[in-house]
Amino acid sequence: MVASAFGTIAAPLLRRGFSASDGKVAEPIDYQMPAWGVALIVSTLLVFAAADFMVQYTYSRIIPTLLMVESPQAILFEPIKSDDPDAKVDPQEVDLCLVKQAPITSSFRSTVQHLRAKGGKLAIFRGLSMSIVSAIVFQWYIGFFSSFLPMMFAHFIAMVLSAPFYLAWTSIVISNPSPLPWYKRMPNLATVKKVMIPTAHFALAKELTIMLPLYLARSYGFHEMNPEDCMNMGKNEFTMTFAKGLSVLILAGALAFSIYIPANVILTRVQASLLPETEEAIVPFDRTFGGKVVAEEVGGTGALGMLDAWRTFDRSSRVRLLKAYAKVFAMEIALGFAFTALIISEIFMIVGTDLSKFNLDSQFAAVRELTRR
Repeated sequence: MVASAFGTIAAPLLRRGFSASDGKVAEPIDYQMPAWGVALIVSTLLVFAAADFMVQYTYSRIIPTLLMVESPQAILFEPIKSDDPDAKVDPQEVDLCLVKQAPITSSFRSTVQHLRAKGGKLAIFRGLSMSIVSAIVFQWYIGFFSSFLPMMFAHFIAMVLSAPFYLAWTSIVISNPSPLPWYKRMPNLATVKKVMIPTAHFALAKELTIMLPLYLARSYGFHEMNPEDCMNMGKNEFTMTFAKGLSVLILAGALAFSIYIPANVILTRVQASLLPETEEAIVPFDRTFGGKVVAEEVGGTGALGMLDAWRTFDRSSRVRLLKAYAKVFAMEIALGFAFTALIISEIFMIVGTDLSKFNLDSQFAAVRELTRR
């Protein structure tokens, strides 16, 4: 989470600022934080954790999923003709006009309003129970396979084996509210087989997007550094470290745009093509994906092919998806800055101006211990 990352970076900065006095390093004095101060910081952590969860789940998962499958409807209507008998007739005037409606997912606000209109205030958390179950199953697979396989392979296998739960989650998210519990929305084995290859493709893309930048960062020795080391660097060393860090970010961004996002779109659209006929979609979308889905009754697979899944995702939808991810990134950054600023302000409010009496390490440890309980 971006908020927690800012908190991690802020701690050593605060320690350095609190310990510096007249150019000399002062020994910290044990200071018992008052109960109201602990309650204030813990409540702030809880509020920002809830806000970060909403950004991660609603805006980073649900809305992009709906955006990936929505096909805006086109309305066919006849232009109103003039009642004036002397009006000139335009020979090029068409008898019918085709107007494409604006997508529901064109903005976060319109999407949230649509979801709440369909399923109530909690509709922005639709599929949460299935998401929790899939996370538990995924972690169980990770624990099992990581005992005898490298973590990267354990993640890959766990994600592929969790395909039924991911398929069920997508079906729940893109369909109208249903009274059925999550376990009755699970797909059958024949349906699951149709998403195994797209799921494996997505799992591979995800692992590459995560692991390659991590390996590059480790080659730079970033795993052995901490924020305090950066503050003690010289100008040239800091510039070189910054350039290395920037190269890691560029690689991660390039992989995300080139393989992760397309793989995610492909998997989601293949999953959407398997939505049961008894389920009605919560956003307009073409179940045949432009005639690319051929029913099994007439010799087809009943599912969208991987190449067709990407090709039928038009340019305007791709642009809207990238904008949505950019908005999510901006929201995370803003949330992280707000969290850091508020925590620092609260610490100053609790401690006052006598910062030398405040042992930041012990206070953060106390807060972490309370949050674990």
